[in-house]
Amino acid sequence: MSEPIDTPSIPQSIKVVLLCAVLYWSTYWVNQLLFSALHFSWAATWIYLPTGMRLVLVLTCGVWGSIGIVLASALLGFQVHENLGANIIMVTALISGLAPYLARFIGLKGLGITDTLEALKWSDLLRLSFICSILNTLLHQIWYSWADLVGEDWSEQTWVMFSGDFLGSMLLLYFLKWLKPLLKRTSN
Repeated sequence: MSEPIDTPSIPQSIKVVLLCAVLYWSTYWVNQLLFSALHFSWAATWIYLPTGMRLVLVLTCGVWGSIGIVLASALLGFQVHENLGANIIMVTALISGLAPYLARFIGLKGLGITDTLEALKWSDLLRLSFICSILNTLLHQIWYSWADLVGEDWSEQTWVMFSGDFLGSMLLLYFLKWLKPLLKRTSN
């Protein structure tokens, strides 16, 4: 499995990480703007576009995308959920960066999905979205349960988080896949 960005220099790596962080951070706020009425709990919403952005970032930038997600997730945690404390926020941020990277690994190694975003088929996007949503939900919900952050509605919150991650990632990935040919036509 090759890394999508071939051995960048340290300044290039920093730029990629920061760009990924900004893209992920921005996607979170766009999601808030569009779907804030669909929140189920502080940790779950019925449509969560940032999961799709996580996949895009790790597919295009590999580990650098994952690091950017962790940075943006930590920043968002301190902006939005500062009352949770630094330890909870940092572990949650690590899970946010790890889950899509694991999904990428499983997709490439286990399912033979191509490692270029351009060559991905619709069915590949569906499988990657499903794997990422499962991993993200389970890792987060296990962590929240261990940290005693879920109430009696653990199963409901888990279902909503999975549904929101899956729907959000499908919406974003299919929108980008649909948008690509349109952008090519306008640039020619």
